[in-house]
Amino acid sequence: MKRWQMILLASVCFCVGAISATVYEGIADSGREYRRGRLYDGLTEKLSLTADQQVRVNEIVEEARHQMVRLSKETKPRFRKIKRDTRDRIREILDAEQLSTFNAICSSCDRRRQLR
Repeated sequence: MKRWQMILLASVCFCVGAISATVYEGIADSGREYRRGRLYDGLTEKLSLTADQQVRVNEIVEEARHQMVRLSKETKPRFRKIKRDTRDRIREILDAEQLSTFNAICSSCDRRRQLR
């Protein structure tokens, strides 16, 4: 396999990983309320939770959700920087034709991510 093909393959794999993470986040966000309601209903039924316990479970889950949102806000910029740095390093070793193709791939990946 030629060097530019390896670089292209690595770039595509990187983009697929970034897209997968974005899709996972979208799925996690879109059905959050529905799933949370089902979770509470299931726990309430299976554990025979009292009204007080239901309130407390809700508080615990909400607190954890806020912690995860804060963590996400801390880590997302770091992931974006790694992604930018990786792309920049790859760009440094490409010739003009390869660079054009690579930039098109990156743009396509970025557009798909923004649409989600």
